[in-house]
Amino acid sequence: SFSWMLCEGYHLDRTFNNVMESYMDDNRIWRYSAFSYGVPLVIVIICASVFPDGYGQADACWLSTDNDRLIYAFVIPAALVVVINIFFFFRVMNVILRLPVNTDKRREGDRRELAKRGGKASA
Repeated sequence: SFSWMLCEGYHLDRTFNNVMESYMDDNRIWRYSAFSYGVPLVIVIICASVFPDGYGQADACWLSTDNDRLIYAFVIPAALVVVINIFFFFRVMNVILRLPVNTDKRREGDRRELAKRGGKASA
């Protein structure tokens, strides 16, 4: 799910920052799927081959907490995805907040309008 979240952030970034670019193609979903299923698969294969006893526990089907290094195989990619998506979020918000504000309103209302737009866009 973290890899799909990264694809979603990338897609939003491309949609908002490259409005004039026609990157919409039929192969996009296949590329997103290959990335979103392939990257976690590679991580699991590597970790399962290096730490064969690290997956699964008696009480839960999850990573073993006995080996700290195996937990990092989950934590580091997840944290990296969150950091990259924060970057994408600020790029998208920058585009949204640069849109022209309604010119019929008074000048002092512009800041409030921008704040409202930013709040609605981030919710």
